[in-house]
Formats: sequence, C-alpha cells, structure tokens
Amino acid sequence: MKRQTLFLLLLSGVFLYPCHSDAALFASASVKEILPWDLNAICLAGYDLGRPAKGVHDPLSARIFALKDGQGTELVVACIDLVGFMVNRTDEVKTALIAEGLPGDNLIVCCSHTHSAPDGVGLWGSGCGQLGPNSQYLDFVVSQIVAGVQEARQSYQQVQVRFGTINLPGRLLDSRDPVIIDNELVAMQALNADGNVVATLTNYGCHPTITGRLGWITADFY
Repeated sequence: MKRQTLFLLLLSGVFLYPCHSDAALFASASVKEILPWDLNAICLAGYDLGRPAKGVHDPLSARIFALKDGQGTELVVACIDLVGFMVNRTDEVKTALIAEGLPGDNLIVCCSHTHSAPDGVGLWGSGCGQLGPNSQYLDFVVSQIVAGVQEARQSYQQVQVRFGTINLPGRLLDSRDPVIIDNELVAMQALNADGNVVATLTNYGCHPTITGRLGWITADFY
C-alpha cells in the first residue's frame, strides 16, 4: 500500500475549490529517502529508551513542496519522517540554502512525528542505552533535505492552486489532559497546465502510532 493512501482516502471527501488569480504561480515537489544505512547504529524514537530497530517495513523520506510567485519569491516546505528535528539542524539546512539564494525565513521544516523512525532529537539514544542522537545520520538527513530542495527548485511548473477543508470527527485520540483535538483537515493542491497534480499539501493534527512498540522502521503514514 502506498504511504499516501491515508491522505488520499481522507481527501476523497474534500471538495477542493479553485483559486483564480491573474498572478503567475509556480510549484514543484521532490522526495528524498532518509533511511539509515546501519540499523545497529540508531535507536527508534518514541516510547522507551534504547529501542532497537528490527528491520524496515517501509521507507522514510524527506518530502519537499516548493512555491514561487511571479516576482521570484519562494516558499519551501520540507516534511521529514522523524519524531522531531532540532533547531540547530534546521539552521544547517537554512545556511546551505541561503548560500544558493533562498532566504532562511522562507523555509519551513516539519516532522510527521512518527514513533517508528530514528531518534532525531536525542532523547532516546544514538546507540541503545546511550543518550544523544546519531550525528552521522542527522548529517545525512540534512544533506538529503538540501538535495531535495535543490531538485525541487530546478523543476518549477506554472500551476493553479485549489483549497479545501473537511471536518473528520471520531478519528483522533488525545490520551492526556487537557484533551485538545483539531478535527479539521486542510488541503492545498497545485495542478499544472495539463491538469495533472504537481503536489498536494495537507495539514491534519495527528501522528500515527500504528505499529506501536514492534520495532519496525516505518513512516506510519504509508
């Protein structure tokens, strides 16, 4: 099953309204894999300390969505399959891209918060029983985000965008007090001149814990 299946099913109930404007808008997307090359060198984030990875269920990735207006102003969103990504690492990405002309304030890095990926924060251990993130792995993640942004910025297409929202009650759980749940899913979709989807950006206030403590690497949204 493709990892986007959940969002596609949810989006099937979203009516996307086209946004009409005479201003030119360009969009692009790219995907870079961020699977660790040595499972013995990382611990999984979430749940317990020192939790080793038993194997790979499905790939982890950095997904890039880039927008540019007719004046050349760009906005780039990078979503990565990690529990978190610290500000010093985000600053490394920004520094690399500033050197290529992308203002640092025009980059957003966010995480899916999967509990079945390497520890990107440093709370669960780089080697099981040892606190701290795996620096070599995070160097790799930084380089993949930068490479993905570079790739996306080289393949802009003129697009039209459409937006939609839907309320999805009963699908989310907050196990802690105070219970705060946002049931609204928001979607933005960019289509090229042929009507083909260039990228879909969604915002939904949840993170999946489907595989629990089983120890398999997975983006969980798959």
